[in-house]
Amino acid sequence: MTNILCMKDKHSTLYGVMAQFDSPSALVAAARETYAVGYRQINGYSPFPIEELTEAIGFKRSTLPLIVLAGGLIGGLGGCFMQ
Repeated sequence: MTNILCMKDKHSTLYGVMAQFDSPSALVAAARETYAVGYRQINGYSPFPIEELTEAIGFKRSTLPLIVLAGGLIGGLGGCFMQ
């Protein structure tokens, strides 16, 4: 069973869709279809990790975690040396 909720404003412009799927394979299949049609701002939520989902929505790794790690190390070492 799939529940879909479309959110529209008063000008009838679609700005969001929410769906609920009964199985992980249905979620991954829908995400692949959505990505193939051309939508790129896709997200999927699950109570457990689904490895195929990250590939299906076109998720790319970011350099932000490395930048935050470097900033934390520099800040921690700077604070230690200032003491």
